[in-house]
Amino acid sequence: MVQDSAVNHPLISESICPIGRRAGAFVIDYVAAFAAVLVVGVVVAIADSLVPSSARYTWPISLVLIVLFVIWNLGLRQGHTGSSFGKQLIKASVVDAHTLLPVGRAKGLLRVFIHPVDLIFFRWSGVRRH
Repeated sequence: MVQDSAVNHPLISESICPIGRRAGAFVIDYVAAFAAVLVVGVVVAIADSLVPSSARYTWPISLVLIVLFVIWNLGLRQGHTGSSFGKQLIKASVVDAHTLLPVGRAKGLLRVFIHPVDLIFFRWSGVRRH
């Protein structure tokens, strides 16, 4: 979480990504997840046609793989490199407010699970968003 004093830091306040670009990265990330759904769906359909009795196992496995892809892209990859696929394309990254380095895998994973809650309350927070 970025504190008000960290947002006023000259290196950070000039480089905070505008909400429009962040929304673009969000769309790109979820288009990538949707593409993964399509690829897995095709693979599952082929597997079901070859081995019809496998249908009860392939869909649950495919859903788990899609969830793991999202967790990897938005949690592990973004935490380690600072960018998910979407953020990499728009040239944005997630960095720690104090070190200006990527937040790390643990915080990246935490962001995956906490960020939806943050989005719910983001209008009522006192932190200024750009």
